[in-house]
Amino acid sequence: MMTSSSVPNVQLQQQQQQQQQTSISRMESIKRALTTSKKPTRPTIQKAYSVHNPLHISLTDLSSTPMMTSPPPSPMSAVHYHQHIWTIPHQLPELNQIQDSILRHTAVLFMESFIEHDTLQDCYLVTKKSPSSLWNKLKQHISNGDVDHPITKHIIGTSLSNLNYDHPCSHQVQVSLMTSCFSNRAQIPNFLKDCILSMTQKDIRTEGIFRKNGNIRTLKEMCDTIDTQPEKQDWLDFFNQHHIIQLAAFIKKFLRELPEPLLTFKLYKLFILANSDIQHRDNILTYTLCLLPKPNRDTFMLLLALLNWVASHADDNKMDIANLARVITPNILYSTNDQLAPNDTLAEINIISYMIEHYKRFIKVPMDILSLLENPKLTEYVFSNNIDLTSTKQFNKHFNQLLKIKKEIIFNDLTRLPPSPSISCSK
Repeated sequence: MMTSSSVPNVQLQQQQQQQQQTSISRMESIKRALTTSKKPTRPTIQKAYSVHNPLHISLTDLSSTPMMTSPPPSPMSAVHYHQHIWTIPHQLPELNQIQDSILRHTAVLFMESFIEHDTLQDCYLVTKKSPSSLWNKLKQHISNGDVDHPITKHIIGTSLSNLNYDHPCSHQVQVSLMTSCFSNRAQIPNFLKDCILSMTQKDIRTEGIFRKNGNIRTLKEMCDTIDTQPEKQDWLDFFNQHHIIQLAAFIKKFLRELPEPLLTFKLYKLFILANSDIQHRDNILTYTLCLLPKPNRDTFMLLLALLNWVASHADDNKMDIANLARVITPNILYSTNDQLAPNDTLAEINIISYMIEHYKRFIKVPMDILSLLENPKLTEYVFSNNIDLTSTKQFNKHFNQLLKIKKEIIFNDLTRLPPSPSISCSK
């Protein structure tokens, strides 16, 4: 029989259980609201990698938060939560797959200010029937990214999107320019990283690096060796056996044998546009690089770092930025048109030369994209509509409104008055 003194204890226990259940229920509601996920029964397959888990935008696991014994406070707003947990690396190769998808989608919003240029008439981005078709083409590129290429057993001549990036490189590079390209998130073939790592350990003062062709027979043997061992991950000892001229020749051949150029056919005219639009060159190049598939972009960033490093020793090796751009450009940037005007060829070289020289600028995640993603107005819209920014389908669905919000944010930033001098002096 229950005594009268035990009744308050029972009631207290019941109240605590109810409070704990309420706490769990509210935390689950917050988690569902702040997590943009797809149904786990249908894993999302993306080119160059597979995502088997539900998609999340860098959210911490709220269920691991200690439960409170008293009713929890009101749920944190999306703005405050976003400011606390949204962390993106400073350099492009360090982006994970989800962050990369968000970056590519957001870059489309910023291209709107530049691609309505006369030189883009007849470009794949533009059709003359309807202005809106321009965006349909560009948004379709984000979805398709790179061209489909058949999967083969070979390594040399295989699309970067079909190579395996599940085994991160175990070596670290000593050249600071290349550090982020050797991170576990960088989607660069291990044999290419080991080849470049081997180059950094050799005599960079050797004259004619990348200009001299090396031994053709040895080059073929190197490619055959790599093709016959597709599962091998550590190639450093293999490349250490070869001269630095031979390694540079191998890199050029690998790039030349890709099914499409490293900077892709679809984005060719945007790179050429950047050469003619000097005023907006940096912006056009920045957003165009963001539109590249991650394996292409990461590989290109490592190549730029290597070329920048080689050029820094031009007094000895006679390969300055202009010379390096002249010999590397035909292997990474060209169009499907075999009859290019001389001006186009010069533009290709100029734009590659410019990116080699300003490599440190282009490897960074664009600050304006970061600012947009962290802006409360955009965050609230994404939060309230439960938008998965990694989903091309959802991005297309909300594109017009996202673009409108982006324009309003940019306009407000441009028209915001500076602080009063008296206020500035008083601080």
